[in-house]
Amino acid sequence: MERNAELLNKAADRIEAVPESYRQSTAASFSDESPCGTVSCMAGEIIICSEPTEELGLKKLWRIVRGSSTNGVCDEARQLAGLLRAEIPAPIFGRDACAWPEPFRSQWYEYSNENKAKAAAGFLRYLAQGGAVEATD
Repeated sequence: MERNAELLNKAADRIEAVPESYRQSTAASFSDESPCGTVSCMAGEIIICSEPTEELGLKKLWRIVRGSSTNGVCDEARQLAGLLRAEIPAPIFGRDACAWPEPFRSQWYEYSNENKAKAAAGFLRYLAQGGAVEATD
């Protein structure tokens, strides 16, 4: 399976354009802070961006969330983005950036909550370009 660079970049664009909709600690949650009413992690953003419209993407995300666990969201995002576990074994869609490579991990931890989206978008662009992620202990 080939990486879906277009989808990864689209998710990065969305996170940069609407950072108040990004929150790595949740697959999907309702939020008055987000223009679309939902905040989500990188995996959720990938799912939202996999559909032709934001509305359809949000429906897809909530359908997955209601039908499974956070792992269902992560597994679906991996599949859509072409991120094979054999190629990227680390839990890159975890609640924080502990499995992200440098410099994205440090940026995410050092940035304020408002700027964590910048680190996430940068990491997605890195993955879109074929960036590697080492297994974590």
